[in-house]
Amino acid sequence: MRVLCSQLVAVKWTDGGLAQDCLAVLKDISTSGACLQSEQPIPIKTPVRVAYGEGHFSGTVRYCVFRTVGYLLGIQFEADTRWSDARFRPQHLTDVRDMWNQRARRKRESSKR
Repeated sequence: MRVLCSQLVAVKWTDGGLAQDCLAVLKDISTSGACLQSEQPIPIKTPVRVAYGEGHFSGTVRYCVFRTVGYLLGIQFEADTRWSDARFRPQHLTDVRDMWNQRARRKRESSKR
């Protein structure tokens, strides 16, 4: 299950032997990966470390696409890394299932009237 969120995170990686880093916005997250919005691209298959507050996730870039807001980066977490909201709860977190359930409940209630 992927949940929408918003949180500023730091991304670190190595490119051609040089240490690189940037700030990115965490856009969504699941147990196995995340989507980040960055002002700079990171090559596909690049190992990255995504740091937040006191913790971090390690993963690999699976996609990097340009959009008008910058680059969207798909990060697949390492096999031993799993996200849970008990481990890290982004500042703004929205479970899409909750949105759909609320919408369905409103539809049912309006159809009873």
